[in-house]
Amino acid sequence: MDEAIRAIVLGRVPYGDHDLILPVLSAELGRLSVYARRPRSKAKSWHSLLVPGNTVDLRFSGRKRGDLQTLTQVDLVTDRSVSMSEPVGLARAAYLLELVSASTRDGVVAPSLARALELSLNALTDGQTSRWMELQTLRHLGVEPDPDHCSRCGAQLIDGAALDPKGQGLNCRSCMSRGRHYPRALLDRLRSLGETVVPTGGSSDHELGILLGRALRLQLGVLKSAKVAAALKPKV
Repeated sequence: MDEAIRAIVLGRVPYGDHDLILPVLSAELGRLSVYARRPRSKAKSWHSLLVPGNTVDLRFSGRKRGDLQTLTQVDLVTDRSVSMSEPVGLARAAYLLELVSASTRDGVVAPSLARALELSLNALTDGQTSRWMELQTLRHLGVEPDPDHCSRCGAQLIDGAALDPKGQGLNCRSCMSRGRHYPRALLDRLRSLGETVVPTGGSSDHELGILLGRALRLQLGVLKSAKVAAALKPKV
C-alpha cells in the first residue's frame, strides 16, 4: 500500500517481546489491526507515537504478518498525550476508544464514526464529550433515538418516553406504560445534543448518560451476538 492511511490508534497489544499489534480506526478502511515490528528500535522510534488516542499516518509494506498489514512508516499527526495525562482526560479517552472498538467490525468503513471520534478526542476536557460521542455511536449504528416521536405508533412524546427494551427507540406511555420513563425536559436535551455539530461546553448530564448508556448496551449486545454468529459460521 503506497499511500499513507490516516488512523486513530484504538489500543495496542504486545506481540512477543518486542512487537505490537495495533487496532486502529481509519475513515477510509474502517477498523483494522496492523503489525508493528520492533517499534522501540532506534531506527524506528515509533513506540511513543503509537499511543492509543493519537492520530497517525501509517504506511504498509507489501508483505503481511498472517492477515495483518505490516507497518513500514509511522508519522504523528495529532499528539494527545498532554490532554490524556490528566486522570479525567485519560479515563474519558479510554472510554471513547473502548466504545468505538465495540461499535464496529474489522473492515467496515465508518468515516462518520472516525470523524466523530477525532472531534471527541480533541475535546477531552469538555463535560459533554462522552454524551455527544454516545449519540454519534448510536447514529453510526443506525438507531439514533427520535426525541419527539414514539417509535411504535408515531405519536408525539409530549409527556416523556420510555426506552424500547428491544432497542427500537423511545416509546410513549400508551405503548409502554411500565418501565422507567424519562421526562420531556430530558428529551429536549437529547434533541439539543443531536443538533450539536461538535462537543460544546457544559457539564456531563448524568440522566442523559443513563438513557444513552442503556440504549448503547442494547445495541452493542445485538452487535456482539452478530459478531459471534459470523465467527461461528462455517466457511464455504
